[in-house]
Amino acid sequence: MNLHNDLMKAKIEHNCSQCSYKCGKCAACEDFVPNDMWDFMEYVTDALMETVIPSKDKKLKRRPVKSKIPYDDKIPALDYYYVALVNDTLSEIRRGHIAYIFNLEQLRDVMCFEPGVRVTYIPEAESYSVRLK
Repeated sequence: MNLHNDLMKAKIEHNCSQCSYKCGKCAACEDFVPNDMWDFMEYVTDALMETVIPSKDKKLKRRPVKSKIPYDDKIPALDYYYVALVNDTLSEIRRGHIAYIFNLEQLRDVMCFEPGVRVTYIPEAESYSVRLK
């Protein structure tokens, strides 16, 4: 997913005046790349913080839905991997390392536990690097 699509999904306002391509369109296009990535990502994290509900827990907890069918095929559900990604990101940034996530929804979940993060978009990988400020 590219930055424009990710911003649209997270409902973060952006437009062509913030883009470095200056293609002349009045709305941001698929090739949106901000003029100043650091300032723009600060704007994005501020916009996300307005919707984040801080958690009292230290990590994301998995809340599986109980099934009425007592069948266990020993294959983890997809939410297991999502929770593991968010918790691994939290663990890495708390150690002072840089972690990598793939969309702004994951960033929003990380910010529930660690609101003071610095984020950089990596266009070549279409992912984000995250670290504590």
